[in-house]
Amino acid sequence: MELFKVTEAQFGWIFAFIAAGLIGASQANNIALKKFSSEQIIRVASCCQAIIGLAFICLTLAGFNNLLLTVFLIFAFLSCQGFIFPNATALALAPLGHNAGNASALIGAIQLSIGACASAIISLLQNHTALPMAIVMTCCAVTAFSVFSLGRKFIIQPLARNAVELENIEAISAL
Repeated sequence: MELFKVTEAQFGWIFAFIAAGLIGASQANNIALKKFSSEQIIRVASCCQAIIGLAFICLTLAGFNNLLLTVFLIFAFLSCQGFIFPNATALALAPLGHNAGNASALIGAIQLSIGACASAIISLLQNHTALPMAIVMTCCAVTAFSVFSLGRKFIIQPLARNAVELENIEAISAL
């Protein structure tokens, strides 16, 4: 509101527009799941989110610091969350069975904690431009994309190897 000198009413409409993007993307996710796996959707959405964040930083550094562009980039960035959150949560909770409720609460606590820390960092870095927000958003997106990509290598591949080894052991035992 301070940076772009918007009124409370204008901010409310901007907030509603951005929220509609997040909600709309969550609904579009249901359609996407009919053709693609959760992992594929997360990979594409988090990659897009990181690219949007990098574009946000570059455009802000280049001086393209106007309200419409900023709102559009935040809209696009948070719309990616509508694809990432439900799929990431489903993948994280899938193997937990009866502990899913506790894990879900932990996921919520972690999300809120990261959001609070990100807000604090943006406040500390504030320089009366959108740059601190763009940097923190991009760092979060790039970190999430990296954790997802690397996590698959360290978790999914060993699990697949263990499953193959277990299958081989069962096949040998059957002989």
